[in-house]
Amino acid sequence: MQKRDFLTYIHYFRGLAILFIVGLHVCVMLNWGERQFERKILIVLFNNGTVLFVFIAGFLFFYLYQNRFEYLDYLKKKFLYVIIPYLIVSIPALIDKFYFDKVGDHWWMDEFFSTQSSPIKVFQLLITGRHMGVFWFIPMISIIYLAAPLIIRFSKTQAFLYIVPVLAFLALYTFRFGYFANIGLSLIYFFPVYLFGIWACRVREFFFTHATVIIVASSLIYVGISMAEIFEWVPFSETIGLRDAKYTVYRFNFNKFKIYMFAIGVLVFLYRYRSVQLPFLKLMGDYSFGIFFVHLYVLQVFRLLNRAGYLKIAEPNIFMFFIYFAFIIGLTTLIIKMIKITFKQNSRYVIGS
Repeated sequence: MQKRDFLTYIHYFRGLAILFIVGLHVCVMLNWGERQFERKILIVLFNNGTVLFVFIAGFLFFYLYQNRFEYLDYLKKKFLYVIIPYLIVSIPALIDKFYFDKVGDHWWMDEFFSTQSSPIKVFQLLITGRHMGVFWFIPMISIIYLAAPLIIRFSKTQAFLYIVPVLAFLALYTFRFGYFANIGLSLIYFFPVYLFGIWACRVREFFFTHATVIIVASSLIYVGISMAEIFEWVPFSETIGLRDAKYTVYRFNFNKFKIYMFAIGVLVFLYRYRSVQLPFLKLMGDYSFGIFFVHLYVLQVFRLLNRAGYLKIAEPNIFMFFIYFAFIIGLTTLIIKMIKITFKQNSRYVIGS
């Protein structure tokens, strides 16, 4: 396969995306008490970070494989660097679900699950990702990996350039995804985002040529919708009602649209200033998959220590939030660094980084 140039600006973008994901989880973990307005501001800021991650994945997929695609080699790499780390990092979460968190007692576990043998339960947890908050992502993205030959063929057609913007727009009427949703709902929510990332890669020269207009326009849209969400001029979709099968999904998802525009704006901005060295975002990009796999464990440990009274987490405000956020990022990065030192070049098989 023809070797492609390393895209530093996309690597920085990936580092920014993982910060959004961790930021949202830190915000949700904290008990804000009466400071709900501050919490809302942060939710508005960090929500839908996974959209950025999926957008980047689509962009890189087309960039790397547009000229030559070898399906078996592609699947082998995904198995080694995504699935194997997923299985390894899942072990503590599975132990927790079986021995501490009373697996089968959760509302999302149906009667069929509760009556099955342990191997069947493990299998069902692994193919749904419900044993850990962020792990739903791996079964969902694995379906996209399996569909890669069809995607790469479709992405090279002229019709792709016209169909994908329509699909991306229709996907703005979806809300149900993630931990408590099934894989199908998550796929409906994110697959158009993946295609949108491919589309952005195909038309990137147009974006880069009109950089100033796009950066200004995307910034205004992001700030405008964020303000509208904070003051509830548009629906504030913090909670998506995942437990409620009757939840109205035919409502425009302003937050997701905002993230679409943010993704394009950041892409163009980082490309324009690609010669500027951003060591912190580079580090976050280097460790992004490891941070994805490890950060919720760090958050869970602090939550349990706080509940047990061994650690007192002060009532947060926005200032304290960023201290907690920086601490979680720092500790997670340190853990990943220790794993990389221990396993050296094999660390990618353990935590994906």
